[in-house]
Amino acid sequence: MSLRVNHSNLIGVVICGIIVASLGIATYYRNEAWQSVESLWSDNLKKSQTTRVRINYAAAMMQQGCFEEAIYELTETLKNDPQSAEAMNNLAMIYTFQDRTDEAEKMLFRAIRASGSTAKGVGIAASAHNNLGVIMVKKGAAREALGHFKKAVELKPDFKEARENLKLISQAIKPKGGNGNGKN
Repeated sequence: MSLRVNHSNLIGVVICGIIVASLGIATYYRNEAWQSVESLWSDNLKKSQTTRVRINYAAAMMQQGCFEEAIYELTETLKNDPQSAEAMNNLAMIYTFQDRTDEAEKMLFRAIRASGSTAKGVGIAASAHNNLGVIMVKKGAAREALGHFKKAVELKPDFKEARENLKLISQAIKPKGGNGNGKN
């Protein structure tokens, strides 16, 4: 009695085995890029220098406290995509953190002008108004801050941070002692 082997099935099984092994190895090596947010976006940046990749890599650098590298990536983004409101807003956040408030303020007004009317654009404009409000508080301009926080909440009513900032600044400039002049 002899066994009959169907060679076409055997070849198919071998080919499937090779494909599965290859994909397993590729997955193993790809997982190295997923070790951290920084390594993920760094790996993506090596492969593609699109606006999205640069902004995400810069955000990862900001979280790591590598502000100069984040500034570089955001500046490069704006060279290639001068209307990227998100890059402008993120760059302004770094400038604010570095106490470069005049540069931050200019960048935020640019971001608002470039943000557009899409849902994402409105969200960026809301964030920029909130950030402008923070800058105005730092400058001692509470009434201007109030206006920016109101605009942020108007644009994005579920923006928790802006709502909290609006509440705090409203309480801070509320008239005290009933004189009604509302001056701060």
